[in-house]
Amino acid sequence: MTDTSMAQKKSFSGLHMLAILVGFFGVVIAMNILLAVLALRTNSGLVVDDSYESSQSFDKDTAKLLADAALDIHPQINIADGMLDIGLNTAAGEPIAAKSLQVTLGRAVSANTDITPTFHMVSVGHYQAPVNLGLGRWLGKISVKLNNGETWVQPIQLVVKTP
Repeated sequence: MTDTSMAQKKSFSGLHMLAILVGFFGVVIAMNILLAVLALRTNSGLVVDDSYESSQSFDKDTAKLLADAALDIHPQINIADGMLDIGLNTAAGEPIAAKSLQVTLGRAVSANTDITPTFHMVSVGHYQAPVNLGLGRWLGKISVKLNNGETWVQPIQLVVKTP
């Protein structure tokens, strides 16, 4: 063999292996940092302060939701022109009188956008509140204080398609 053929054939050295390892782990670490930053930006925070304490009342809370669902209260929810319109009726269409109505709305992944609009009664069982909701899906709950002193709660979901 001549010296020129040896110079053309390069061998795999420790520097090549170091470059491959640094490149590979650099990509892995960069992706981990990117995903951690994105997760922190969309974190809705704590759902409950103490999951053990919350688990102790789970059956009671579930029974309350099932009892509320069994009541003859059927909300009709509409949103148009910046107004959230809620009607509370029985299955027969009779309006339900209530002492107060509270609605909390928020995005599924962020507590930063949660709102609690102030409702005013238009007529018996009919409430309105001005809202500025962005496009997309909103989750929340309706909480109604009935005239008999009971509180009725129901989870709701709104989809805003036009501003």
